[in-house]
Amino acid sequence: MNRRAPQRLIAALMMLALAGTAAAQTLRDPTRPPGRVAKSEPASTGGFVLQSILNSPERKAAVINGKVVGPGESVDGFMLIGIAENEAVLKNGSDVRRLRLYPSVAVKHQKKQPDETSGAGQDK
Repeated sequence: MNRRAPQRLIAALMMLALAGTAAAQTLRDPTRPPGRVAKSEPASTGGFVLQSILNSPERKAAVINGKVVGPGESVDGFMLIGIAENEAVLKNGSDVRRLRLYPSVAVKHQKKQPDETSGAGQDK
């Protein structure tokens, strides 16, 4: 029996080591992106997807369907005729397509209210 004691100890230690590895595999990495990502439906834009906009004093460009397109350049037969803060406009003849970065989000701009404190301290 004395000969089997070290073998049993080694076997028990190996089982513990493997059990720890198996437990570590079940932990989810919190920095890993989710397996499924919701994709936007480009049905109303004819298959075009606006992915990004670069709008700087030096350069304007839009990333459409994975291609960097500048003003006047074409993507799938449509010319990029306008770039705004969150949209790009494509044109092919009389067919005009407005692509938005966030198509399901409607942006409403509020009118600036007059400043009521601007007249404070003035004599009437």
